[in-house]
Amino acid sequence: RTPSLARSLAVVGLVMLVPLFMDSYAKSGRLLDHYYLSGGTATHRLSWVGLAGTLFSPGRGLLIYSPVLLFSLVGLWLKGRRRELGLLDAVLIGTILMHWVSLSLFASNWWGGHSLGPRYFTDMNPFFAFYLIPLLQKPLGTTWPSRAAAYGLLAFLTMVSVAIQWCSVS
Repeated sequence: RTPSLARSLAVVGLVMLVPLFMDSYAKSGRLLDHYYLSGGTATHRLSWVGLAGTLFSPGRGLLIYSPVLLFSLVGLWLKGRRRELGLLDAVLIGTILMHWVSLSLFASNWWGGHSLGPRYFTDMNPFFAFYLIPLLQKPLGTTWPSRAAAYGLLAFLTMVSVAIQWCSVS
């Protein structure tokens, strides 16, 4: 609907990477600092265990700590079905996918651990939350019972996510 706004936001998002690259280069002589390279332990091999672990690990998994974000996939599907996907969506989805793959590529011997640890997908939560918006724009489900079930599950997973975050902090 507003392609110029989406294009502008995508350009601003990409331009914002320039200071990150400049800062990293000034500190380490690389475009990405060691922080982004897991201490320089890059394997340069895609780790299926790492890909699954970042999503489902009991100690660090995105969908374990924030199960409500499963509805982000529903929101993304709804945007696609409504033919509302644009340049901003391409940038957001690309960023999420590059982040997910880079976690696997740059963490040698990735393992989920036996206790709480760094949650590598935390930085991507706003991107996932963006895809919850379509769920609230138009009602889910075609009948009252299916709509009530969908929003009931969304509310339940939201409460579970909040409770998990609350308990892991205290």
